[in-house]
Amino acid sequence: MTKLVCVVGDKGGIGKSTWARGFADYCRTRQARVALFDGDWISRSLFKMFCSKLRDGSVLPLMQQDPRSGCILYDIHNRNLGRDLLLNSMAVPGVDIVLHDLPAGFRADFCHVMAINRPDEAIVQFVQSAKDVGIAPVFVTPLAPQWAGHHTAAWLCELLRGMAPVVAVCNLQYDEEQFELWRAGDRKRFLDAGGIEIAMPGLDPITYLNVDTQAVRFGAVANHDMLSVADKLRVGAWVRRFAASIEGVADVLGVTPPTGAPRVQAAASVHST
Repeated sequence: MTKLVCVVGDKGGIGKSTWARGFADYCRTRQARVALFDGDWISRSLFKMFCSKLRDGSVLPLMQQDPRSGCILYDIHNRNLGRDLLLNSMAVPGVDIVLHDLPAGFRADFCHVMAINRPDEAIVQFVQSAKDVGIAPVFVTPLAPQWAGHHTAAWLCELLRGMAPVVAVCNLQYDEEQFELWRAGDRKRFLDAGGIEIAMPGLDPITYLNVDTQAVRFGAVANHDMLSVADKLRVGAWVRRFAASIEGVADVLGVTPPTGAPRVQAAASVHST
């Protein structure tokens, strides 16, 4: 069954697009059949890294982008700029994963997409509607040290208990000890509701900025002439560590795990306690 992976959060700047870029890279470098959609019209981070380009380096027009080889950009806030792609992407043929990188404030967006006023009902109906057409939704919500994101993960997991997996990603761009608030608070609610917890490794901020400035995807850094050896080695280590974090939940996300990779069951955590 095709997985529809929605990267969501109530707050901006928590690592949604970084995780989406890392996961897209993980899939593309392994020839996984993935379709990429970027619903953040303003930031368009996933689109910048994975859009298809012409030979002269210019970006292929949006109407000619194929999500199976490039990335489609749309605005989840605006029906005239493609809001319905969150639903219409379920019909993309020949893929095992459909990935949507969504901006902050996803609850209101799902209300607009489903034309239902209450966020809890809108999200539940979204999941049930996806299942009706043979699609299995998965929600990924990165965590920063702030409480708001912790509450989001627990709320979403309790809402979708038994209906769709929810994966919380501790963003270790922040120090491990800064997640004490999560471990002492909403983490228990999240795990009790069947949530899955993983971690995303941190990356040196200057290296991250250099990669962004060059608009190069993580998996292509090693062959990029404008980046230093130091940046290439730091990104290479990040890519390996990111892959390790994915491999324990590969089945949940719709990718085939390498032979011998550990599997993570629902209600389990792979983040250190």
